[in-house]
Amino acid sequence: MEIIRITKNEPVHIYASRMFTALRPDAELNLLVVIRDGVIESVQPADEEELASLKFSRANLHHLGPDCTLMPALIDAHIHLALCCRNESFPEADLTAKEGMQSRITVVFDQLLQAGIGLVRDGGDREAFNLQARQLAAASPQIGLRVVATGEALRRHGGYGSFLGRGYRSSAELNNFSAQAVYCGVDQLKVVLSGVISFSEYGVVKGPLLPASDLALIVETARSNNLKIMAHASSAEAVDLAVTAGVDSVEHGYFVRKETLQKMADLQIAWVPTIIPVAVQLSKPQVNNYTPAEHAVIRRAYREQLDKLSLAFEYGVPVGIGTDAGAVGVRHGDSLISEMERYSEGKIQHSAIIRAATAVNAKVLGVEKEAGTIEPGKKPYLLAVWGDPLADLAALRQINKHFVPVF
Repeated sequence: MEIIRITKNEPVHIYASRMFTALRPDAELNLLVVIRDGVIESVQPADEEELASLKFSRANLHHLGPDCTLMPALIDAHIHLALCCRNESFPEADLTAKEGMQSRITVVFDQLLQAGIGLVRDGGDREAFNLQARQLAAASPQIGLRVVATGEALRRHGGYGSFLGRGYRSSAELNNFSAQAVYCGVDQLKVVLSGVISFSEYGVVKGPLLPASDLALIVETARSNNLKIMAHASSAEAVDLAVTAGVDSVEHGYFVRKETLQKMADLQIAWVPTIIPVAVQLSKPQVNNYTPAEHAVIRRAYREQLDKLSLAFEYGVPVGIGTDAGAVGVRHGDSLISEMERYSEGKIQHSAIIRAATAVNAKVLGVEKEAGTIEPGKKPYLLAVWGDPLADLAALRQINKHFVPVF
């Protein structure tokens, strides 16, 4: 796999025998992408005869043969860069250790790029390492990765997620934490509404639910500062709370009710189901950590999430794709393809799955003016893969070239 770094200095031309722009459900043939001054200037038909003349008249021509598909770069809408220490590359790392975090995140950046991922949204950590990661990516344009950061997650003290945020104890402290997040320049606010699902008792999500009044304060802060809200919600009640409050995206959403999915479709509230963190527990070596009875609970929760995923697509919910990478057993980078393959188990069309990981995720991240589709005005976050991912998602694991803007 070759990473092609595109600057503003000279034009780039990419000829694709087959292209999926994510603007329509099928692929288009024999198109030329013209990139000038760092943005896509045009996408136009071109035949082989015209292409032959371009070789002599235009610089930086990338000719993708008939065995390749050009598509938008992938986007992971839910990761945790600070949890890169849980990656097998760093088994000895301390989650809270600042020393060496930059070098570890740099390695994870490379893992993401090697997996065809050009943009990510971080779901928060108590030290706000993700803000440092965003700064590192921005200050080192040669990396070519875009990070959307949430800083420290907003959560009530005593509730789930001590690694996500310090936890406020009063409304005054909540207002203070929210103001700090805005001052630090977060791209979105992350709020934790519930705990996580139990692997021993089906349908159980332990821990208190965030008070609706607290969420109302967070929503008010977000709206007054033109910020999106990313809401961790792992129970039917938590999803209902999130939807009623008017968040922008529901993360996890296990045990969501059918009628709530319909409301999400009506309000165009995005859902990022994060199936792989549960499903991977049934794979080695994680599977050895659970009893046969727990295996049954995990499998049932996983299958129900797939059923609800199918309904969400049917209803018209804006479904994105995120991995919760950094969670136990979930690697940064290649886990996104695993998540997409889980979507295909839900009988979702491959074109819709790829759109979820590109065009829909771009809206979830709030970067739809820059990425997610191949069209004039967008930055060249592009991916060339061997084969046809519309026919076989495994093609996404066979990357030819990853084009990244580096300015």
